[in-house]
Parts: sequence; C-alpha cells; structure tokens
Amino acid sequence: MSYSVKEVESKLCEIINQVGDSSYSGEKLVQCEDLTSLGFDSVALMRIVVECEEIFSFEFEEDELVFSKINNFKTLSKIIENKQK
Repeated sequence: MSYSVKEVESKLCEIINQVGDSSYSGEKLVQCEDLTSLGFDSVALMRIVVECEEIFSFEFEEDELVFSKINNFKTLSKIIENKQK
C-alpha cells in the first residue's frame, strides 16, 4: 500500500504519540528538530522505527538508522515517503 505525504505524517504522529504515551499535535511534531527534546530516548526511537517498519511494510537500511536521521520528524517522514515509491 502506498501512502500520501499527509498520510505518512499522520501515521507517524500516531506512532510517535503511541510509543511516547503522549498527545503531541502534528504541528508540534513536524516542527520538532530533535525528538529527544520531547523526552524520547534511543530505546523509544528504536520502538518508533520498528512500528514504522510494521505499519508501512518496509525495513530501514542500516545507513538510515543513524540517530540524527531517526531523531528528526521530517527526516524520518522523508525516509518513509521514499520507501513508498
């Protein structure tokens, strides 16, 4: 299944809020440059990665699992969008 940019962002927001047991708005997450500033640690970020792989039906490449890439909403969203192509 292929997702639109808005669907990817919406699903990613759901995943992040579920993993973090939080209720951040999509706008706040999209603007967030550093998910650790919202209280997400490396374990939470890996849980986000696993959830993304399951929901979007792909696997991250090893070079995509760099902390600076998966710690940023926009970068993470772009990786997912590119996997949908």
